[in-house]
Amino acid sequence: MWNLFNQIWDELPDIKQCSACGGRIYGQNSSIYHDHLMPKHLYPELKYEKRNLFFCCSECHGNRENGFPHPKHLEAINKAKKELL
Repeated sequence: MWNLFNQIWDELPDIKQCSACGGRIYGQNSSIYHDHLMPKHLYPELKYEKRNLFFCCSECHGNRENGFPHPKHLEAINKAKKELL
């Protein structure tokens, strides 16, 4: 999975920003910055699907996991449902 995460990271501009809140992301690539829109445990066939990944800061990722996705995150989830399911 790291190959996919690194590919996404490398395709982003040098100044990384959360796709939800727009906040700056500093440091190195981390799995916390890559959210599976359709959960891996429910849709294992989408685990390596690039369109199923959403680049976001750890705060937005945590909010989504706790049931409070940012509106842009929710928009991406709904788009992924339409495209992938």
